[in-house]
Amino acid sequence: HAVLKDHTRGATTLKMARFARWLVVVEVTVSCILLVVSGLMIRSILTTSRIDYAFATRDVFFGLTRVDERVHADVPAAVRAIEQFEDALARVPGIRRAALATSWPGAAGAARFSLEGESYAKPEDRPRVARIAATAGYFDVLDIPVRQGRAFTPADTATSDPVGIVDEAFVARYLARGPVLGRRLRFDDKSPWITIVGVIPSLVPSTRPDQTVESIYVPYPQLPQRSVVILARTGNDPLAVASGVRSALVAASPDTAITRPNSLAGELWRNGWAFRLFGGLFLLFGAAALFLAAAGLYGVMAFTVRRRTQEIGVRMALGASRRGMLRMVLWQGMWRVALGVVLGLWPGFFLGTQMRELLSNVSPSD
Repeated sequence: HAVLKDHTRGATTLKMARFARWLVVVEVTVSCILLVVSGLMIRSILTTSRIDYAFATRDVFFGLTRVDERVHADVPAAVRAIEQFEDALARVPGIRRAALATSWPGAAGAARFSLEGESYAKPEDRPRVARIAATAGYFDVLDIPVRQGRAFTPADTATSDPVGIVDEAFVARYLARGPVLGRRLRFDDKSPWITIVGVIPSLVPSTRPDQTVESIYVPYPQLPQRSVVILARTGNDPLAVASGVRSALVAASPDTAITRPNSLAGELWRNGWAFRLFGGLFLLFGAAALFLAAAGLYGVMAFTVRRRTQEIGVRMALGASRRGMLRMVLWQGMWRVALGVVLGLWPGFFLGTQMRELLSNVSPSD
């Protein structure tokens, strides 16, 4: 209040002018920081929602189930249960092909591996690869072509030679020179060597710089797990077969339940809720900051111009043009906006780097 009163009828004092200048600069700086963050989040949401997956999603049923250890105690029994589930699902009306796997592309955990012929000084120097165990129908259900070699067959059992299928991202990074088929790798020193028998397209879009997108697929009997994903190719609405899938699983094993039935496209959309939530919040914050900065800029400039009405009148009486007065007022506002933007870009960039985990397909320096 004391600063706002610090003026005369014909001029603005140095203290008042300094207050007006820096008030606008600070408002624009803060709003610029929030707008940078908002822009990154909004762009992340847009790129995530527009990802074209390299596998079928819309007409694929999705669900989660688990092999009950009380009924199927040992590993061979669990493998037989999965085979029974796959056979039962194939007989459900509306399902063209069914498969079970430990994950869908892009959601698998990463494991360290060693390539045959390569040496590593320390275990942590070994590269990482996303690993999925799947039944033989996995690639058919997701409509994934095999570019080299072969897909899995029922002959790939727990007692057969360990085999694996890698994607083109894996080949480009680790096997760029020399033949691919027949190369071997293993996940630890005690596990058997896995022979690469096929190559498929890269299915995992890179959304973060530190993300592991290279993937390897192994037959489910050779790396069994009790929690599995159900994937079934349908003719139309995937949710229309949900009741049939549930009945088929119960018929195969009475204690088996299915959770989160959905289409694969719906599940992928559901997994992006964090991006959409935080993006919406930052959008609101950024819009509010922009509105407040614009209102503050207008208020301060209007107040300044009103207090200089007599000065402007004297200038025009002495020959100053209307355009010259308008240019003078606009310049006084625009240099403050420019300074506020320059000051706000650096902290905005720093805050963007701290949000790297929330950004998808967007660089913090975008």
